Amino acid sequence: MKKPTTTTTTRQVTYLPRLEEGQLDLIVRTHVVYNLMLAHYCREVRRVRLHARTTTDRVAGSAMEALFTSILSGEDPSQVARGFFGPLTDPSSKGKGLKDDAEGTAAMYEALEADPTTIMKKDVRQGVGMMGRRPAWAKRLLDGAPLDKDIQELCSKWVADKLAEMQGGYVSTLKSAGWLTQEHAGRIRTFTESSGLMEGGLKDMERYAFCQALAILAPHYKKRVERAAARIQQAIDVDHRFAEHMKASWWGQVEAYEVKRNAAIERDSGHTPKEPYKVGRGTELRGWYKVRALWLGRRWDGAMHPSQDELRSIFYAFRDENPEDCGDHALFEWLSEPSQWLLWDGGHVEPEKRGKRADDLIGHKAKYNRDSVPMKNVALTIPDPVAHPKPVNFGRSAAGDGMVDPVAKTAKLRLVSATGRDKPYIALYDNHRVSVVDGQVLLLDGSGRRGTGLPATMKGVGLRLNRAHLRTVPNRALYSEQYPTAERYEEMVRSLTEHLRKVEHPVYFTVALELPVPALRAPSRKTEAKFPMKSSCPAFLLRATVPSQVGLRVLGVDLGMRQSATVASGVLVDSKPTGLSRRIGENLWLKIESVKVLQLPEDHGSPILAGATDQDGKPISIVRNASNILYKAGRLISYQNRVAKELDGAFGGRAQSSKVLNPEIPLKLAEELGLASHAEGVRAVIGDPAKVHAAWDALAIAARDLVLQSLPPSKQAGAGGLSFDHMILLENFLRFERKFATRGRKVEKRKFEGTFHPRLRTRINRMREDRVKKVAASLIAEAIRVKADVIAVEDLNRYKMKWERPKRENGKLAQWSHRAVLDKLVLAAEIRGISVATTYANYANQMSAITGAPGIRVGRYQDWWAGRSGWMKQAPNFPNVVPGQLVPDFSGPMLVTVDAAVGASTEVVAPKVVRKNAAIMAAVRYFTYDECPARLILMPHKDGFKVVTVVPAWHGMLFAKQGDTYVPTGKRVNLDASGDDDVEVDSESSTTVAIIRDLTGTVRDGAWMETKPFWEAVAAIVTSKLQATGAIGDLLNELERGAA
Repeated sequence: MKKPTTTTTTRQVTYLPRLEEGQLDLIVRTHVVYNLMLAHYCREVRRVRLHARTTTDRVAGSAMEALFTSILSGEDPSQVARGFFGPLTDPSSKGKGLKDDAEGTAAMYEALEADPTTIMKKDVRQGVGMMGRRPAWAKRLLDGAPLDKDIQELCSKWVADKLAEMQGGYVSTLKSAGWLTQEHAGRIRTFTESSGLMEGGLKDMERYAFCQALAILAPHYKKRVERAAARIQQAIDVDHRFAEHMKASWWGQVEAYEVKRNAAIERDSGHTPKEPYKVGRGTELRGWYKVRALWLGRRWDGAMHPSQDELRSIFYAFRDENPEDCGDHALFEWLSEPSQWLLWDGGHVEPEKRGKRADDLIGHKAKYNRDSVPMKNVALTIPDPVAHPKPVNFGRSAAGDGMVDPVAKTAKLRLVSATGRDKPYIALYDNHRVSVVDGQVLLLDGSGRRGTGLPATMKGVGLRLNRAHLRTVPNRALYSEQYPTAERYEEMVRSLTEHLRKVEHPVYFTVALELPVPALRAPSRKTEAKFPMKSSCPAFLLRATVPSQVGLRVLGVDLGMRQSATVASGVLVDSKPTGLSRRIGENLWLKIESVKVLQLPEDHGSPILAGATDQDGKPISIVRNASNILYKAGRLISYQNRVAKELDGAFGGRAQSSKVLNPEIPLKLAEELGLASHAEGVRAVIGDPAKVHAAWDALAIAARDLVLQSLPPSKQAGAGGLSFDHMILLENFLRFERKFATRGRKVEKRKFEGTFHPRLRTRINRMREDRVKKVAASLIAEAIRVKADVIAVEDLNRYKMKWERPKRENGKLAQWSHRAVLDKLVLAAEIRGISVATTYANYANQMSAITGAPGIRVGRYQDWWAGRSGWMKQAPNFPNVVPGQLVPDFSGPMLVTVDAAVGASTEVVAPKVVRKNAAIMAAVRYFTYDECPARLILMPHKDGFKVVTVVPAWHGMLFAKQGDTYVPTGKRVNLDASGDDDVEVDSESSTTVAIIRDLTGTVRDGAWMETKPFWEAVAAIVTSKLQATGAIGDLLNELERGAA
């Protein structure tokens, strides 16, 4: 491959200083004063903007609002704001502010247009810098590039744009109106003026704090503008999509139920819910689609109509089998009433169309409720010395508050003394974390090993107090005062300094370094693309700037939970190789060189607990045993809370005693935990309300003791570590502790101020962060080992916590943090010159990465599967199944495709291992991003169906339906043209249609079909192949044997 040229990127490196006597006090003073200033100027700017919007002087008010709007909406608010600090805060200032000195600014622009090299002059360079971010042509000249025609043209265009956008008169208008006088409410008050602290001694820091405050307010302002526009568009879209449904009578029927159910919840709980009850906004309909399918099978089976009790029995059976995948039982019971069948049974449509989501009316109402939830307000976090601290940044841009010595490569930082007028300095020299010697920076990589020397330029330094120690500061309310007196300020400094002296590493610095990286492997860019799975949800894919050429190496990554990741290394070659390969283009093949699983030590599972077994008599691990005990103990405390509600009259006097005060189910759980004596104690006082509290409390305390004894020791090697099961166990233990601490209380008293159990919460967060860093480090190490140019990762942004997912799956997703892994991976790869790209992940586990053929996941049959609901559907197809035989399994570890051959020995040849197939697929899809996909999304059109999937070759293509297949007509519509997207269509068919095809032509000769019948056909083909294998248990598996 051609050797890449180099460019630069700025990275921040953290290191610990060696503090001398008295320096910690100075650092704390600087930190406290700076954060108080930031908070002050954030509030002042907001106050003045509010005054400008509400004043009767509309001319001056409009000028002030336009001034701050131009600053906050610009590219670099902190730079632009520097010229306005004096005029807006000091009545005696003669400055006119940036863009107000029209004559001087125009002269500077004319001089630059005539000779761009005048940017080398200090006053011109500062003037250009104050107008916003320094333009590219100026950077090139300042970096030593010669003046050429390209730079001259760029400069002329920049000058023309600046002259066109010049706006003058903001400050002049405000001064003429008397707004910037000493007493007027439209003037910005300085921090020293409002607080009386450090009077007259910190003007440079005041100016810097003002600029940084606007830099904090700018993104908040921009997001508020975007959010306001999005709210309006959201309301318009939702009303348009559900307009026909909202006119129907059944809509009011559901809304009446929501009001009734909300009143019942308020009556039972004894307090008003935070949010009104709405179907679909929470977990009310979890499991609904599965229950509805069961009900529809009975509703239209040709026999007599089912009774309400029969439908409820079906629901209760489903609930007992899937306790975590079930929503509000009261809602399901209401839907089982005959008068509500019209909400789900599809009786208003033709029989052949029943069962689709288009006729699920309660589903439409749930979607409306979810989609109509107003977007949340954009919160602004005001800086605070302890709760929300901001670092003090020093460097050439710090307005004199610090400087970087380019010769000695040390930073000299001016700090705040007790008087506020002194200017002591602290010099930061080399130490063991970062070494800057002769322009060479020695870094420590993610695994703790010393990296190689890299030429670097120090750009600036940021001063930070360790936030981990700030979280444990006593008397945190002391630091929330906006304008403390001198005595309170000294108390802040003294208290915080004493606290930090007791801890290790109280202060650290971040050094901004400019490092070189190969230009060919420059940071990835984001490309907007709509995923094939949902055309209405735009998303972003990271696309690397590396061209496809022979010799390019790609590392495909499939992130996992049981294992950290599965990776596949491939290289582009110009002729078909032996072994595993996939054709990418004309005379280009991706040769798969290796496939391996990356695992952290904790991924192998925690140790087996001696003497502990599950229901089947199999040994279980320490973490599994602790989880079982924790689950049972939690149920005991839940019943204790029900008892407390009953005794306190929370049920409104309704008859609940037979269910609550005779709780045999929880007492059986207590006996399973070995707490039979405590269970008998509860039974003995069931009829005595005065003693039942104490008996339940003794049982709860004993159960908690068992939980504490079962938890894996934090210092025992391999006891759980960073495994998902261990982190989920700790999360559940945190919830259990909260429930235990509030046991027996009324609902409204089960609340805590602040964070509950902050030490445990911090431990869980650190474990999650540690796992993320280790996974990213292992991927980088593997990429370096195989000399990869690009790391291709499946895009999993859409795989996140949702209400319809089971609770356990949501818990694992919370600990997985796969998006954080991608962020860390991008940062770590960039400095090593490796690009990171993301590929769409749909059907990665259902299609062969080598041939593109679809298939289904399979596993080897086990005897204990006999009672599984999933196996019961497949059992009739395999009447003589034996252990070890390959059979369909939704979560199976292998993939059998429709093109799998059946040999003479009736064995299916080479089923793909799913995880390894997905890793290869990530590498393949990096190159086939713009290729015609196997799946498209259609929307009804007046001439048939139009493709809305964003793929250049197919976007806007028209399809015609022929039987159960879809055929492209060869015509295309312009989706951007007015009218095409506003075609009136029948409300029943107004939903999108997903079509898919087999690229190998095995399924229906490659015809486009809807997804459901397509996968049914795939399952039928693969099932017939599996049936032909008979009782063979040792089937061939090339990937499983390590051939790849």
